[in-house]
Amino acid sequence: MYLEDVLFPSDAAAETLISCSPVLEDLKISLHRDDVVVVLRVYSQSLKSFTLKRAVPVYAINGAHTVLVDTPRLVYMSLIDYQFKSFKIISMSDYVKVDLDVDFELMRDELSERNIVYDLLNNFSGVRDMTISWTTLKFIHRFHDMNPLPKFHNLTRLRATMCSDASLEVLRIVLESCPKLKHFHFTLELVNDFPEAVITRFSRVLPRCLLFSLESVEMESPITKKATELKLVRYFLENSATLKKFVLRLNHESTGEKHEPGVLEQLIESPRRSSLCQLEVLAVPPNPEPWWIYVKPQRFL
Repeated sequence: MYLEDVLFPSDAAAETLISCSPVLEDLKISLHRDDVVVVLRVYSQSLKSFTLKRAVPVYAINGAHTVLVDTPRLVYMSLIDYQFKSFKIISMSDYVKVDLDVDFELMRDELSERNIVYDLLNNFSGVRDMTISWTTLKFIHRFHDMNPLPKFHNLTRLRATMCSDASLEVLRIVLESCPKLKHFHFTLELVNDFPEAVITRFSRVLPRCLLFSLESVEMESPITKKATELKLVRYFLENSATLKKFVLRLNHESTGEKHEPGVLEQLIESPRRSSLCQLEVLAVPPNPEPWWIYVKPQRFL
């Protein structure tokens, strides 16, 4: 069931519509910017996939409500551009996959932002598969010293997007929170929304996953002026004791930058902590010219 730009008249109306079907398996809700729901209750014994987003997030001034999720068979959850005061999961499957692209910019109270970020992530401390956007990671980084990330003790597969200039610091925070991580895919982006000073070198204290569990890493990155992408590759090669494969996908067109001659060859021949580790360097295929490509609008990501 897809509900796009929906305006529920009351909490009870939303709850009744969601819970009335005993065979509902896929639910996607895109709430109207003027929605007046105070407590959104998602109660379903059959639901397997749930996506929740705000139709026009920048205008979502009424989006400060509570979300309660009681879906014991749920195996996929996606939160996109959504605002809430609290988010609580009562039940979901042990094998749920979570996709977080949550923006907290509209919160006017920094303390509220900090607590909401931490409480939201605490709901997913037991998940095994997660995707997290830079939009969300930015807030995690901002409040990490005051509210550290919870440990994701069961997380074995992670996909993330992060700002290239902040990647050395953000990567440390992420890896330290995932002690059993096995498969890691991350993308570096060039963005201008990270004004804070950031570190330029890694900590000497290695995250536990590098020593005992990490088996594969895939990184996609533009070629940067600071060669940040090469620093990250060397970090994994030199410190990952269990790494079997590292794939580096380079976008040669996004920045116009080029590596010095011979740099990639040296990288391929560089020493590795794991004798089983294989390194692949691939080029990202160029995108077609946008003027002749029609992209169908997507209501839900």
